[in-house]
Amino acid sequence: MNFPPVFVINLPESVDRRARITALLSPAGVVPIILPAKRGVAADLEGKGYAGWKRRLFYGRDLLAGEYGCARSQLAVYQYMVDNSIPQAVVLEDDALVDAAKLVNVLEALKNCTEKAGPFYGFI
Repeated sequence: MNFPPVFVINLPESVDRRARITALLSPAGVVPIILPAKRGVAADLEGKGYAGWKRRLFYGRDLLAGEYGCARSQLAVYQYMVDNSIPQAVVLEDDALVDAAKLVNVLEALKNCTEKAGPFYGFI
């Protein structure tokens, strides 16, 4: 089966986590594309890109700095996909728990759905 690209978000210094997720994906024949994670710092929550008042209004609290870094990392993957004309992908963080056999089943099911119903977008 042709897999869509599998991206793994990973802080460059987290070599052990990168090795672990790569080993988990290997039995499925997946060689992930590793993209660098963005580290969140408290100053991020004071900048122009973060609307704390809106976050508090809808969710009752501000993001933690790490959560903000995580969100920025996800957005960077989507931008990479747009920049490289990648229509679909699997996006994982380096601490994901992956069962290679189940991943293959999920990807096959998504492929069958796409073939029968056309493209769709969502998150698993």
